[in-house]
Amino acid sequence: MKEKYMKKQTIILFALFSSLLVNKVAFANGFYVNAAILEAMSNNTFQAYSPSTNTTFTKQLKNGHFLGNAGLGYGYDLPKSFYLGGEITASIGKIMSDITRQGVLFQDQIFHNQTTIQDYVALDLTPGYKINNNLLLYARLGMVDGKISITQDTIPSVVGFQNSANKVGGRIGLGIDYAIANFGVGADYIYSFYSGFDTKSPRNTAYNLIPRSHILGLHVRYNFK
Repeated sequence: MKEKYMKKQTIILFALFSSLLVNKVAFANGFYVNAAILEAMSNNTFQAYSPSTNTTFTKQLKNGHFLGNAGLGYGYDLPKSFYLGGEITASIGKIMSDITRQGVLFQDQIFHNQTTIQDYVALDLTPGYKINNNLLLYARLGMVDGKISITQDTIPSVVGFQNSANKVGGRIGLGIDYAIANFGVGADYIYSFYSGFDTKSPRNTAYNLIPRSHILGLHVRYNFK
């Protein structure tokens, strides 16, 4: 009799748990928070040009860096399994690239430059489609505020410099999120781009950086509902 009772309890608990997994609407209207770890691969174009010698140095910069971010968002259910979300995200970390090159003005000298992209805050729309109550596919379209900088080390005959500018760029991407009840995990791809950064050194050498980044990440999510 006791075994029958235990078996019945087990069946009831399993049914309740299964109902939670399958039927709980994980992406209902409401706020959520998430945190992510990201691998960012820069795809920048760096150029140095001397008008005095009409000499140009150009290099494609591809360097990877780990970043992190934390975000606050709001999701809204639309008819026919469609979904619309909005996120504000704060980023941690920088994407840096180092360049060792021959001079364009002082062509007998070797220079060392460093470029930096630092995203501060991003604001995105995330329209999506719910495959079922627990699985969401979404796109990303937004803008990012950040800082772009170019640094040159001092060498015996030339004084170094650091020039920077705050810029607003754009972001597009794709993502997937799997959630059970209030918790979720997912993955993202984001392509980030800023307009070109133009600056000059004290010796009138012109620099141009076109900042582009491919970002892959994993995130965890908590839905308040």
